[in-house]
Amino acid sequence: MEFQLDRKLRDLRKEQNMSIQTLSDASGVSTGQISQIEHGKVTPSVICLWKLANVLNVDLNYFFEEEPACFVQKPGERKVIVTNEGTNTYELLSPSEHRNKIDFVRITLAPHVEYSSDDEGVTHEGEEGGYVLKGRMVVHLDGKDIVLEEGDSIYYSSKRPHYYANPFDEECISIWCMSPLFF
Repeated sequence: MEFQLDRKLRDLRKEQNMSIQTLSDASGVSTGQISQIEHGKVTPSVICLWKLANVLNVDLNYFFEEEPACFVQKPGERKVIVTNEGTNTYELLSPSEHRNKIDFVRITLAPHVEYSSDDEGVTHEGEEGGYVLKGRMVVHLDGKDIVLEEGDSIYYSSKRPHYYANPFDEECISIWCMSPLFF
C-alpha cells in the first residue's frame, strides 16, 4: 500500500500557506530534509514525521490513511446546521470529517426570511456558486439584490459582501459549492 507521504506533506503545507522555511523553523526539521521528503527522495523517521504533524495540526495517522476514491452519504448521515431561529437549514453534502477543499451544501430557506437593510453581508476568502432547485431567493451581493429563480445559477468571489434571503411566499431549496471550507 502506497501512502504518498511526499504529496500529503506538500499539499498540507501549501493548504496552510506555509513555506518550507516556516515549517522547518517551527518543527526543527531541516529545510533540506523537508524538501527531500516532499520530492519522495527520503522516507522520514517517525519522530521527524511526528514533529511535522504537530506543526501542521494533524495526527500522525493522517500521513498513513488511505484516501478513498469517493464518499457516499445517505440522508440522515449528513451534518445539518439550522440558523436564524429555524428558518435556514444548511445540509453539508460533502463529508465533514474528510479534508475537503470545497463545501458542497444544500440550503433551504423558509418563506419570508429577510435581512435588515443595515446588514452589509459576509466576506471571506474563496469563491462560491449556487443553483436554485426550487422556489426563488435573493442573493444580496455588493449592495445589490439579485433574484434567482428555479433553474438559475450564480458564481462569485466570496470576498464580495453577500448574504441570502427569501422574501417570497414559498420555500427555496438551492445547492451551493464554496471554497475554501466554510462549514
